[in-house]
Amino acid sequence: MSDSTHSLTEQIRAIRADKGCVRLVGSASKQHLYPTSSLPTLTVDDACVGVLDYQPSELVITAGAGTPLLEIEALLAEHSQQLAFEPPRFNGAGTFGGMISAGLSGPSRPVSGAVRDAVLGVELIDGRAEQMSFGGQVMKNVAGYDVSRLVTGSGGALGLITSASLRVQPAPEIYLTLQFEKTLNDALQMCTSLRRQYLPINACWWQEDTFSLRLAGEWSAVEATHSRLGGEVLQSADEFWEQIRDQSAPFFHSTSSDTQMVLCCAMLPPAAQLELPGEVAMEWLGAVRWCWTNNPEKVRSAAAAARGWSKVVGQKTRVDPVVLRYMQALKFAFDPDNIFDSPSLDIPFGDGNQVSAT
Repeated sequence: MSDSTHSLTEQIRAIRADKGCVRLVGSASKQHLYPTSSLPTLTVDDACVGVLDYQPSELVITAGAGTPLLEIEALLAEHSQQLAFEPPRFNGAGTFGGMISAGLSGPSRPVSGAVRDAVLGVELIDGRAEQMSFGGQVMKNVAGYDVSRLVTGSGGALGLITSASLRVQPAPEIYLTLQFEKTLNDALQMCTSLRRQYLPINACWWQEDTFSLRLAGEWSAVEATHSRLGGEVLQSADEFWEQIRDQSAPFFHSTSSDTQMVLCCAMLPPAAQLELPGEVAMEWLGAVRWCWTNNPEKVRSAAAAARGWSKVVGQKTRVDPVVLRYMQALKFAFDPDNIFDSPSLDIPFGDGNQVSAT
């Protein structure tokens, strides 16, 4: 056990002994995504830092949870590799562990997979202050349920991640962004058509009748697709997609004087047709719709009617009662004394008998 891991274990043991509760944070780059909390924080950004193992030929990297995400990506770029799911950096302050804990993916998510698809193994400290290890450094090494993927996106509710191993991918030879003048319905129809074809589509974004489509892959395939689809080539495309990925584009910052205005994110079947109130944007080939509204309940109802769901950025997400019972049971299994806050999900806590999923 390293000195840093030992220190974190002792801190968690002390918190448990005092019957306390903490919110786990790395660099605090994602705090704007969660409700404001008065809970004390346990920080890991100055512990468990550094790349522990990197095998470019095996497409696997292992690093401490506090390692800056920019450092990871710079190392991968030296070998023409990348984290294909494009994790948000939020002004470059994100950490490796925070990326896994939040489970957020960027614009290329529909074609490159989610964070949990790349996670091979994690080491963490649970609510009993016990060191736990799940998975490893290869794809087929799991017997039973893959807890490493369960931890991904848990927001620190199940334990403090100390290190993790991820599968990486070769970087594309070229990126090219095309823009088209289209209404939202026309853009959705184009997305439906594109999903049926074997084309090097990598990401999309629609806003104010402008549909941006990013291609990625070998030069010949990208050029052939450009010739086939047409469209205007977007200059300075890297900056454009960075702003979408990090949610720093103007769309993500409301200029309304209405203090009730909130940003909603609706996850939907890609071809779903629905009317959303307020200013709207679309990505993930139609599977994600963003909107600014002072009526989030209307968004929730519309999304549910389309067999999807929605959440308000900066608020905890309500969970289906059936799913909630399983979440409560998992929470109790990893953190029986409820010392780790659940920043993104509203998970009322109870004893083991109350939260039994069976």
